Amino acid sequence: MTSTGGAPRPDVDAVVARIRTVYQNWGRKTPVAQMRNDWDVLFGREIPGARIDATAINGVETAWICATGVHSESVVVYFHGGGFQVGSLLSHRELMAGISAAGRCRVLGVDYRLAPEHHFPAPLQDALAVFDGLLAQGISIDQIALAGDSAGGAVALWLLLALRDAGRPLPSAAVLMSPWTDLSASGASYETRAAADPIHQRPVIQALARNFLGSGTVAGDARGAAVSPLFAALHGLPPLLIQVGDRET
Repeated sequence: MTSTGGAPRPDVDAVVARIRTVYQNWGRKTPVAQMRNDWDVLFGREIPGARIDATAINGVETAWICATGVHSESVVVYFHGGGFQVGSLLSHRELMAGISAAGRCRVLGVDYRLAPEHHFPAPLQDALAVFDGLLAQGISIDQIALAGDSAGGAVALWLLLALRDAGRPLPSAAVLMSPWTDLSASGASYETRAAADPIHQRPVIQALARNFLGSGTVAGDARGAAVSPLFAALHGLPPLLIQVGDRET
C-alpha cells in the first residue's frame, strides 16, 4: 500500500479514511447483508469500456471481465477477498478489469459461497467446480492462471494444493495479494503493524475465522494445514507472485 520505505501516499490515505468510515458504522449486531451492501457501495464502480458477462459454471456464479480490446485466450481466474463474509464480483470488478487491461487477458471472477451461510470447504469446492468447468470448455491449462486478494488468496492456494495433492496438472502461475494464509492470526505483525492497518486487527480476524470455519473437527482448527496454507507443505506449486503492503498486519 506504500513503498518499502513507507513514503507518504495521499491516495492510500484517502482510501484508508473511506474504509474507516464504513467500519466505524459496523457493530456486533450489524446484519451481514448490510455489511456486504456497504462493501459493494464502497468499492463497486462502473467500469467504462470493460465488458462484463455474468454466467454460471458448474452451478457457481461467475462473471467474465474483459477490458477494451482484449481478445486473448489466456484466463486469470480471480477470487475476491472479504474475510469469507463480504466482497463480491461487484466490489472487485474494478480490480478485475484492471488485471484484464494490464495482462491483456480475460478475467473470470468467481462468486464463491460465503459465511455465515456456508463454511469451509465451500469456497474450495466452488473453485474446483469452476476450474473443472473451464477445462471442460476446452481452455488449455497452460493458459490459466489464478489470482486473489486476502481471503481470495487463500482460496487460490487451496485450489493449487488440492490439485497438486490429487496429482492433477496445475495452472501456469498464481498472483496473491495480501493472501490470508494464517487463519489463526499468529503472526507478530498483528501487533507491530496494528496502528497502520485500518481493517485487519487480530480479534476481528480471529472472529472472522471462527465464523467461517465453524465447529467441525478439522475445519475448526485454524492452525491446521488444511485451512491455513502457512502451515502446509508448499512444494510442487507453479510460480507464485505474492504481494503485501506496508500498512497491513
